[in-house]
Amino acid sequence: MQQQPILVDTVTSAWDIVGTMANALAGLGAVGALLIAALAYRRQVEDARAAQASKVVLYFQGNDVIIENCSPTPIYDVQLYFQLPAGRIELGLYEQCLGYGNSRKTYSGAPSPVSFPGMKIWVTFVDSTGHGWQRYLDGTLKILPKDKVRRPSQGRLRQK
Repeated sequence: MQQQPILVDTVTSAWDIVGTMANALAGLGAVGALLIAALAYRRQVEDARAAQASKVVLYFQGNDVIIENCSPTPIYDVQLYFQLPAGRIELGLYEQCLGYGNSRKTYSGAPSPVSFPGMKIWVTFVDSTGHGWQRYLDGTLKILPKDKVRRPSQGRLRQK
């Protein structure tokens, strides 16, 4: 014969369930806080990584294309590209190192985007931490995957 549970046992069991649920919710909250902290840290690292690259600008001045490094450290393997509407890509300029603090490199006699609608112009470079970047004439900045960082010294490209 079974004994009927006493009221005290039932109340204690209910409080045990509530306590367990509270602990489970607290654990989920801690995991959520860790996830948010990890995402914030990742964003902070990405922003720090892009800090130097965001200070490299590309623009037209008359018939010249100007690459300017306004960052406090030099950039390396600077390559200026032109892609005509037909799809052919030309390497217009290669500079092994572009100094810091408003250093600029000028490419004279560049084809004008006005003369060739749809032409794309961009520069690739490696920052002081070894990350490759691509900056377009319209200001767009992209990080390059490690295997896409082009260096003529590796024999993948030749300067014309």
